[in-house]
Amino acid sequence: MRAYKSVDDVPQRTQNLFQRSLMIFGHGAGWAVMYALGIALALGMILEIRATGAGLVFVGLCSHAGYMFDRVKFRDADLDPADLQSDPRRHRFLRRWARPLRIVMYTEWIGAVIVGSVFSPVLGFSTFAGILAGYLYSGWKPGGRPRLKDVPGMKAGLVSAAIVGLGLLGILGYQTPGPESFVWALKDASSLSWMSVLGMWLIVFGDAVACDLDDSQSDALHLTKSFPVLIGNTPAGVIAVMLLVIGGGVVILGGLGDDDVQRRFLLSGLIAVSGALILRQHHRRDWIDGRMLVVVLVVLRIG
Repeated sequence: MRAYKSVDDVPQRTQNLFQRSLMIFGHGAGWAVMYALGIALALGMILEIRATGAGLVFVGLCSHAGYMFDRVKFRDADLDPADLQSDPRRHRFLRRWARPLRIVMYTEWIGAVIVGSVFSPVLGFSTFAGILAGYLYSGWKPGGRPRLKDVPGMKAGLVSAAIVGLGLLGILGYQTPGPESFVWALKDASSLSWMSVLGMWLIVFGDAVACDLDDSQSDALHLTKSFPVLIGNTPAGVIAVMLLVIGGGVVILGGLGDDDVQRRFLLSGLIAVSGALILRQHHRRDWIDGRMLVVVLVVLRIG
């Protein structure tokens, strides 16, 4: 009988259809898209702006294309060896299907430009700005020049800014057609609302630090100075939970006196508790990503 050295060596036929489908869903950025949609819905809830179908489609297209670009790049020569080391099974799958996934990525970018431009030129342009930002963040440089994600302490904060910024585009940009939609939306947002947005940024920051725990060994080897690399896994885990708690507190503070403050308490509490529990898992990223949309939908249902 053959002995397998690791779970990655076990033939895929040992998995049933559900397990394999779930694995492919994660490899193909399904959980990551769920996270982006969850943040967009949470922002709509705390800003008291109803999410539209077109806005959520825009968020879904941009988040999936952005994730694919981060993983499969524009060409095989740019693939990041750190990704393969951090999650061999996932990135062997992505590299095997890199060319068709790039076609999907380009198609989604085109779709995002179309869906965005129908409502506002700002949204259409933001897709191109997102592509440039993604390249500056993670475009692989074989010569060793640092990317933005390699700058000490910047990786999680940049991820948080991108996800929250995309959520705001999807929520604010689809209220009224035309370039003036952003202007009116920003005028209607109070200072306390923007305090709530800051709270969501801190929450996503904490989740990003938690996800970086999975990559700490490969990041250290390839000189990506994330928080776990800079201060160690245990202190970084503590910081991740603290960011979730503080971010939730800021979200609550931004809604004091409003009718939805109880819903903010519930949202913040569920996010913090679920995040702290997930830190006990060995592979955290998919759990972190998948739980956000579930938490937000539960809060919206109960509230």
